Amino acid sequence: MSFHCGMNNLIMREYKLELEMRNGLDRSEFSIAYQPKIDLVTGDVLGAEALIRWNHPDLGSVAASEFIPLRNAAD
Repeated sequence: MSFHCGMNNLIMREYKLELEMRNGLDRSEFSIAYQPKIDLVTGDVLGAEALIRWNHPDLGSVAASEFIPLRNAAD
């Protein structure tokens, strides 16, 4: 696999997210949203999913799928 510009952009974004994650916790940028799980046939509420959200002041809404896999943020 050869290196290309898109790979560099991806690496730089991941690096920035790693640096900003701890600051985000200190600045209360993370929140939890609860999404009900509903039986479409009966309308009964079966439970709920807790979804974490990160609203970064510069990057905007950061998808959980983007920041949860970061492995070096806690180091």
